[in-house]
Amino acid sequence: MHLVVEGWARADSLQVRDQAEWESDGLLEAVAVSARHDLAVEANLVPAACNPTIVGGSTIDYGRISAAELEDAAETTLPGNRSFDLSVSCDAATQFAVRATDNRAGSRSAMDGVSFGLGTAAGGERIGYFRLNVQTAGSAIDALPPSKALLSMDGGLTWVHEDNIGLRNDGTGWVGLSKSVGETTPSMATHAVFHIAIDTKIAPRETLPTTGEINLDGNVTLEVFTL
Repeated sequence: MHLVVEGWARADSLQVRDQAEWESDGLLEAVAVSARHDLAVEANLVPAACNPTIVGGSTIDYGRISAAELEDAAETTLPGNRSFDLSVSCDAATQFAVRATDNRAGSRSAMDGVSFGLGTAAGGERIGYFRLNVQTAGSAIDALPPSKALLSMDGGLTWVHEDNIGLRNDGTGWVGLSKSVGETTPSMATHAVFHIAIDTKIAPRETLPTTGEINLDGNVTLEVFTL
């Protein structure tokens, strides 16, 4: 006797963030000869693996900045429109999002949820801060421009549309992309590009040391994770 076993599962049940094992069993019984045999059906579900890459390298270098270029009693915005692309490639279509964590949290001179520290000077003075803004313009999802950039502040329960989303510095803000205006959560995709603009500000010159060089030392972790 030859048996063919088939199984079905809802599409949403296949979207797993961790490896999961499914198991089912049953009983085969040949009544005429009073023979029985157990049958087990098992499956291991492995979430899609996604690989993030910062296009062009992971260092933003402003070069040498003269102290004379800084405002004495106000913040100075560093010139130049700096940006980079975070490219994400997955081995299967899946939902994913990006979040950020400030690795210089104690050094930022702006105490809000979207500023990242630039390190401290020799005497512990806070040098300034930078912000990372995910922009719909310049981003892509499966090689097409996204219709929306989406932000969730409640762990993915709800998402809102914004064209320019400031990444949160503590990982609480999740940012994804959608393919159509009808979607209210990030789209399933195998590839996406998050275009991220950088806005960098230096603390007033009067709050910083007047001798010796000061090195900007901002550092942030960008994490791509499946939903």
